Order: sequence, then C-alpha cells, then structure tokens
Amino acid sequence: MTLISNKKFLSIFSNTQEGDYTDLNEYTDLNEYNPIKYPYIGMGNPDSRVLFIGSEKAIGSQNTTILQHELVFNYLHWKEIVKKHNKLIDHLHPQLMLLPKQLKGQNPFSPVTLDETRLDVYSSGRHTYKQIEKIINSILLTFHSSGPITVNEISPKNYNNSIFSHCFLSDLSDSPKKRQKEGENWDIEKFSTSDRYRHIKHGAIGEFYRGFQNVVIYAGNEYSGTTGTPQREFIVKLFNPSLTHADLSKPNKYCQKYESPSGGAKVFIINQLTSRTFNSDITLKHDLAIIGIGDVL
Repeated sequence: MTLISNKKFLSIFSNTQEGDYTDLNEYTDLNEYNPIKYPYIGMGNPDSRVLFIGSEKAIGSQNTTILQHELVFNYLHWKEIVKKHNKLIDHLHPQLMLLPKQLKGQNPFSPVTLDETRLDVYSSGRHTYKQIEKIINSILLTFHSSGPITVNEISPKNYNNSIFSHCFLSDLSDSPKKRQKEGENWDIEKFSTSDRYRHIKHGAIGEFYRGFQNVVIYAGNEYSGTTGTPQREFIVKLFNPSLTHADLSKPNKYCQKYESPSGGAKVFIINQLTSRTFNSDITLKHDLAIIGIGDVL
C-alpha cells in the first residue's frame, strides 16, 4: 500500500531518478514560480474520482506564504512525497509536514494543513473549500448515508474524514490574480501559448487531469466560454478530447454537463462556487452532486 497509486500522477515525476533532490538546494534562493521546470499541479487526493478546476489563485500579497506553498513549491512538495515518502500509509503523517527546506509546514494532500490557509478558510463565509465540502457531503449522505466530513480535518490518521480525500483541486491559470493588471481580463489567446496550457494539453499533468471520472469547472464564463462558443469547446476538450458541443446536457439552469458516448471524463461547467447563486440554490448542489458527479467512493 502506498500514499499514491495513480500511475498517471506518478508519471509526472518519472524523469527524475530516485534520490535526486538537487533542485531542493537550487530552490534555496528562488522565490519566483518556474512554470517550465516546476509546474503547478494542484492539491488533494491524486487517487480520487473528482477534479475541481477553478480560474486562478486569488491570493493577495498579504498571503505570500500560501502562494509559495500552493504554487511555487507545489511541484516539489509532490515530488518529494513521490520519491521519498510514498511508502507511508497515512496521508496526514506528521513527517509530511516536516519536508526539507521551504517545503516544511504544508502537506499538499490537504491545503488546510498550512496555518495561513486554515485561517483564510475560517475567516471567509463562502470560501471555495466550504462549497466543495457541501457537494461532497451531499454525495456521501445520498450514496452511503454517511457524513458529514469537513475541510478542517488535519489530524493524523483521519484523512478519510477530510473533504480533500475525495477530490483533487487545481486551476486553469497558474497566474495569481495579484500578478494581473487591474481590470485586465483573462485572455484565451495568451493562455493557448502559455506554459500552463502546454502542460495541460501535451504533458503528463494533462494526462493526469484527463484520467478523472468527473471534472467540475467553476471558473466562470470568462475562462470557460459561453455555451456553444469555440472557447467553450476548447476548454472542455482539454479534459476530454472526445467532447463536442453535441455532448451538452443541462441538469438545471446553472449546471451544464458534457458527456461523450466515447467515454472519458464527464465535464461540468457551473457558476463560481463562491457565488450567491450556488449558496442560495439547493437544486444546483443536488443536481451537481447526485445526478452529475455521483458516488465518489
């Protein structure tokens, strides 16, 4: 038994030889994100069935510690776990909080293991993680008469009680909002020539994303495009190349579902999880969780 068994995830790090950690020393004085050598992957359980895709990290300058762990060091967090700690059996083992150098203090299996992130979640009434908690708990209650579980579970030996054991989280863009010019919209053309796009479209990270049974994109129309547009098809094909506009169905007015007869991931396009619509409409959560995603175990 290992922490991670997903072969597509493990293959992201297949070019690195066992015991080769020279890049940790290289990172001693490096604070900027390197999208080519150390690309953003995401957080949560790589062996889960559901991938949640947001727009980008909305992290202000006051949260540089979160940005470092969730973006700059994200690849190295996972690499260190895969290469040196994957034989552990506890996803929240204290040892994973004590990785070398700058990696110390966060465990990517659960972003709330970082104190700054946990405070941010506690302080926000409609934090994205709290909305994902509602979706997962609705599924567990319906299919297993179990729950609720929480985003706040960080104690060792209780990973199954954490929301993050049932999903993986990432974003379309790897450019945080604080680095974007005020008022500048996301540019699909720039994205299509970015390193992030190349990793998703042609790299091992994209193969990993496309291996999920369900992909829930909650980035908003600026990112996912409106119904029937080339941008919409461009985005959904990143997660299942077989999808076309003809594969669209609408469980309700807020949730759009793409499912190909050829198989592959089902892709859902929904409102941003922090929107008032998501919080006020019980039907949306029910249709997305029960009719759409289905069981997560």
